[in-house]
Amino acid sequence: MINILFVVAFQSFILMSLLFLNKKDKKEDYYLMSFFGIIFLHIVFKMSLSYFFNDLIFDKVHACFSLLYGPILYFFYASVNGISLNSKKIIFHSIPFVFSSIINLLMMIHLLFFEENDQWVSYYDIFSMVLFVPSLLFYSLFCLKKTGFLIHFNRETSSCLRKKMIQLLSYLLLFSSSLVILGLFFTVVHIQNPLNLRYLYYAVLLLTMIVTLNYRIKLAYKFQVVEKEVPLLEKSKEKYKNYDLNADEMDTIVAKINQLFQSQKVFLNPDFSLEMLAKEINVPKIKITQAINIKLDSNFYNYLNYYRIEESKRLIEISQKSNLTDISFESGFKNKSTFYKNFKLLNGITPKEYQKNIQLDFA
Repeated sequence: MINILFVVAFQSFILMSLLFLNKKDKKEDYYLMSFFGIIFLHIVFKMSLSYFFNDLIFDKVHACFSLLYGPILYFFYASVNGISLNSKKIIFHSIPFVFSSIINLLMMIHLLFFEENDQWVSYYDIFSMVLFVPSLLFYSLFCLKKTGFLIHFNRETSSCLRKKMIQLLSYLLLFSSSLVILGLFFTVVHIQNPLNLRYLYYAVLLLTMIVTLNYRIKLAYKFQVVEKEVPLLEKSKEKYKNYDLNADEMDTIVAKINQLFQSQKVFLNPDFSLEMLAKEINVPKIKITQAINIKLDSNFYNYLNYYRIEESKRLIEISQKSNLTDISFESGFKNKSTFYKNFKLLNGITPKEYQKNIQLDFA
């Protein structure tokens, strides 16, 4: 058992590190990184139990980290979908974990400094499982209800890749809750567990981490395309032959713009202008214009409309039957005709055709 625990801990640490090194200054990256960081801490805790205590303690004493998986998954879902999360919400969702941590700490103190009591350990085992099941079920089913229960592997847009990660992690929690329920059943009826459910769980966990890493790599590539090859609606051929910005300064400006657009979605404001952007990132308009023109081979309005079109595609994929006029306004466009024109130029098909393709995929 200790060998597979080491493999899972190592894999979760590597995945957490890769996410940290390749984060795009978006909250969703931090939540995804936190999810696998919690897995790492959870496995290290179980490894410590295996090393310092007997098999009974290892099997019966559960870590309170299980109560963080659901909330962090919800935070990840909320961040992906632009749902605001304030400190009060985060604290509220963390209350069960704090409560369980206190109980867990008292149990560890009892095991370390007092004589072991198998009855108390068994009570703690049942208490933990009863506490874990509602949390794992609620958050996993909530996220699956919002994103859909079917994972469609032929969709590779940025929003679909994010949805796939949410679905995948939701199914991991759903599978975990099923194992906890099964373990609780064996405990209550006093039946010896005929299967080693931990091996099954760790195998599924490893597979989940590998697939999630694959999705995140694809998503990172799409980020790179956004940052370096922003598609043009009307590609400007005029270059600034004489400009006073060096490459590093332009990279910094482009990074600030990307961060602002991705984290705050300022492009959803139909009146958002170059002047407003300059004020937001505290950079003169001429420098912004030069940086976008030279580094992205685009201009401000093409860049702005690209993000609006990507948002409209995300909205279409989330709710395939939504009115396209409403989606155009929600994406930041002032009128439907401009939305249709830009969508067709960027994607080669109309929004209506794109919507039909999505409906066929999800049928």
